[in-house]
Amino acid sequence: MAGRADVLVLIGGDSDHIPPVETVRAECPGVSVLLFLPPKRKPKALIRVAPDPLHINSAMLKRCQLPEVVSTGVGQAVTRPAKWSDSTPR
Repeated sequence: MAGRADVLVLIGGDSDHIPPVETVRAECPGVSVLLFLPPKRKPKALIRVAPDPLHINSAMLKRCQLPEVVSTGVGQAVTRPAKWSDSTPR
């Protein structure tokens, strides 16, 4: 970590992320840790070690989805689960 990154990004909201964040803060004080929280998540304990989180909302997630079907390049395709589908036009 030290000397290999200036900023680390954590996308999640589980308390099991606290030890890695604390390790980065202790061992690499010059490295920033940015916390991005999924929709409807406000984990107080995680926010204490990674203050000022950015909140991801459902609209942001929908804008970042891959197409309905993605080719693997070897004659196969991966289909997005129906419950993730976005019915709004792009």
